[in-house]
This record gives sequence, structure tokens and C-alpha cells, in this order.
Amino acid sequence: MSEQWTPIRAIADRRGVTPDAVQKQLKRGRLDLPWRRTNTGRLEVLVDLDTLPPPPPTDSAPLLTAMAERVAELQQTIHRLVLERDAERAWLEHEREGRIDDAARHADQLREMSGKLAEAASQYGRAREAAERLQRDLEALRRRRLLDRVLNRG
Repeated sequence: MSEQWTPIRAIADRRGVTPDAVQKQLKRGRLDLPWRRTNTGRLEVLVDLDTLPPPPPTDSAPLLTAMAERVAELQQTIHRLVLERDAERAWLEHEREGRIDDAARHADQLREMSGKLAEAASQYGRAREAAERLQRDLEALRRRRLLDRVLNRG
């Protein structure tokens, strides 16, 4: 006979009931076994382990089936998310390449426009110099009153 102080959870598992049921049976006197509370407040019962029924066999097949189904669902979800991620990456890469092409095209346009602007600035400078030269020549002619004679004003 091997008596041992055993937590009520172990006894409940061996009897196929809940720990709460074992505790209530002890309080009501339906389970005539000595019991005590440990320093931590857990309830233990002194039992002969040979007299306790073996724990009921647990049928793990439904649990394993459910877990296998859940794993399959999760694998499908992962596969779908990987495909979505890859599609998003491809789209972003396409967008990036398009923007790079746009930036190169805009840079070419900017260089072309800069060249045209430089040419226009050069032409403006030459035209301004020519206008200043003409203005000086006109003033010189007025000083000589040649312009008035040419225009028959006087």
C-alpha cells in the first residue's frame, strides 16, 4: 500500500472529474479521505495510489485532426500572404522603374531647356548690346544735328 499526499487535480484527472468536483465531494463527506491545505493554499488528499482508477484514456484523434486542419489553414494563409507580398513588391518595383524613367526623361528635358535658356540669355545680351550701341549712335547723331537734317526738321 503506497499512500501519498496528492493534489486534488491529480485525483480529479484519475477519476475523470474536475478538481472542483473532488473538492465539493470532500466537503460534503462523499469522499472519505484525509485532506490538508499546503502552505501555498493548495488542497492535497492522502490516497493509496493503487486503489485509484487509472486515468481515462484521452482520444487525441479529434484534437490532432483539428490541429492538422488549423495548420493547413495557416499554411494557406501564409501562401496567400506571400503571393500578395510578392505582387506588391513587383508593383512597387514597376512603379520605381517608371519613376526612374520619368526622372531621366525630366532630366533630359531640363538639360534641353537649360540649353535653350542659355541661348536665349545670350541672344538677349547681344540684342541689348546692339540696342545700347544704336542708342549711343542716335545720341551722337542728335548732337551733330544730322538727324534733324536727314529728317528735314530743320
